[in-house]
Amino acid sequence: MLVIRSIGNAAPRRALQLAAVALTVLTSLAGTAGSSLASSGTARSSPILVGEMRANRLAVIDPASGAVVGTLPAGVEHGVGHDPVGETTSPDGRQIYIADEEGSDVSVVDAAGGTVVATVHVGGGPTSVAFSPDGRQAYVTERAGIGVIDVATRRLVATIGDSSVPTTVEFRPDGLKAYALSRVGGSVAVIDTATDTITGTVTGLDVPSAMAVTRDSRQLFVANAGRRSVSIVDTATGTVTRTIGMNGAMPVGLVLAPDGSALYIASEVRKGLTEFNLRTQTVHILGLGGAVGPQQIQVSSDGRTAFLFEGTSILVFDTRTRSVTATIPLGLAANSITLSPNGRLIYAIRQLPGQQNVIAISTVTNAVTSTLQVSGKPVQLAFSGDSAHAFTVNATYRPPQPFETVSAIDTATGAVTDLPAAVGIVEGVAISPDGGKAYVADRLGSAVAVVDLRSGAVTRVIQVGSVPQGILASPDGRRVYVTNRDHKSVTVIDTATDAVAATVPSLCNSPGAMALSADGSTLYVGNSSTSWCIMRIDTATDTATMLSGSEGPTTGLVVGPHGTTLYAVYQSRIRIAGNGTGATEAVTRLVARNTTTHNVEWTRTVSTGGAQGGIAVSPDGRHLYIAQSATNSVWVFDVRTRRVTARIAVGAQPRAIAITHNGRQLYVTDFGSHSVSVIDTATGAVTETIQVGNDPDAVTLPGQLTGS
Repeated sequence: MLVIRSIGNAAPRRALQLAAVALTVLTSLAGTAGSSLASSGTARSSPILVGEMRANRLAVIDPASGAVVGTLPAGVEHGVGHDPVGETTSPDGRQIYIADEEGSDVSVVDAAGGTVVATVHVGGGPTSVAFSPDGRQAYVTERAGIGVIDVATRRLVATIGDSSVPTTVEFRPDGLKAYALSRVGGSVAVIDTATDTITGTVTGLDVPSAMAVTRDSRQLFVANAGRRSVSIVDTATGTVTRTIGMNGAMPVGLVLAPDGSALYIASEVRKGLTEFNLRTQTVHILGLGGAVGPQQIQVSSDGRTAFLFEGTSILVFDTRTRSVTATIPLGLAANSITLSPNGRLIYAIRQLPGQQNVIAISTVTNAVTSTLQVSGKPVQLAFSGDSAHAFTVNATYRPPQPFETVSAIDTATGAVTDLPAAVGIVEGVAISPDGGKAYVADRLGSAVAVVDLRSGAVTRVIQVGSVPQGILASPDGRRVYVTNRDHKSVTVIDTATDAVAATVPSLCNSPGAMALSADGSTLYVGNSSTSWCIMRIDTATDTATMLSGSEGPTTGLVVGPHGTTLYAVYQSRIRIAGNGTGATEAVTRLVARNTTTHNVEWTRTVSTGGAQGGIAVSPDGRHLYIAQSATNSVWVFDVRTRRVTARIAVGAQPRAIAITHNGRQLYVTDFGSHSVSVIDTATGAVTETIQVGNDPDAVTLPGQLTGS
């Protein structure tokens, strides 16, 4: 039996219980596939199970025909978290990232479908998200610093330590640097995005509250709520070169004109708008005649119109004539406004008791067109890139504590749909050697559900450590090992009693990938975070020791068939020689260790671009197969010559590999293509491509690792 975990489309569903983490076999499968589910033998003769995580099911594939013959519903789905506090649209407009402060996660929402497609665990208390200009990285502010997410793989790849508690990040348009604002620390940290490190700090600020960077990346503007001024920072030196006084008015918003010609500064007290001309470096005070003073500014994409929010109304301001051309009354006071990317629609959110809603305004007619009810008090809103959907974060109260939800709005019809809250996420599946039981790791529930594959019944739910990431069955089937990333431990489950037999403290900060020796006497555990670490656990005594070396975050571990060598694939960064800039590039390294002495026998850099996939070894030990997400291929490595001998093109973003017991076939999950490629190892050709659920990212045979 072969198991593949993938992330399918999630249908909205309320009230999920922890037991729903388990897999329930459809009645229709009981007569047709039930007996074969428990069969043993090669992966090619028994059914292939494809875990579609967001679809809450396993798809059952007939290996002979490659057809999907049925499904096993899993009842586990992605949600938006319990405390979503900030949301940001990706540069291409296709994804919405939502920070969940309570759950320490970031939910990724498909802007077109309105469904949560992934959840990325970051540090404690994430509050805001900012995308790099090229859309490849997302910076997430959190209590201990800034988490860096690789957008393509939806994984946390680095954490930038910052004790000043940053609250927001602004990238330079050239993407070379980013700026992290800290109101508590009264400073702005300067981040080198090539190395993800803080290289300087802008000081001389007073309760900084907002930032904006010029199109040429030469100047950074910082609003000082305390000093009631705006500081101009030279980005080359990181120093304040000028301060724009606001004459006692508190700056509440900074917006750059799309053509880069001017900076607009809104201030409540002055009841006006300050324009700073970037070409002449001069200040102009623009009278508006409003009743309160602008609290927020939104500028159209052509730069010709600014929308100035005053609480109970919106002033339409012509930037060419510098005059108010219309006033849009909102009735009761609202809290903030958001302009759609196509410029045709403004959504204002209102948080008054009994009037917690979203007000839709047409910029064509400058009039309110409708009022939309959402679930709870809307606190933030973001549009999809095509303006077809908007998403609101809503605060509500569900005893015994406050709770937040996310609503999706169809901007054409005004229909509102609530996204489900997160309850469980399948992080991995291990199958017993006899094919009788499945052990399903639930990341959010910090549990493992035990499923009888013959009957489809959930026989037990076992509590393990926080954020289980990897799960692996021993060769004799007597034990199941679970790496708990945040708990920094390895849980040992006795499969005879389906109870926790031991908990081994991890010597690695974020235990993830695992590999067992052929006799099951030694368990190797790799680190999934940015720091290097590989440890070995004596399974007889459940004691751990650290292996020396300098490996980086491990994406795959495998023990050779003869039991003498441990192979590790890890990511590293090396300086690019000859360019004089000190820039680095990601590389994939392969390390071979002697399992007796645990010394490193050799190390090879097999490719540039880093690796997001796993590793498999042929039964004769002569070849290693390494998934290369960056090149959409599987690389064949000859152990004897220590060279890459072939590159096999597969689907988009291959992640994980499993090899059949006879070594004749490889199964590769194509994360970006939502498929599994079947490779004939004799010819190196892809013989079959099987469509499965969305984003498959793990595959295993009985006794092998899944979910890391």
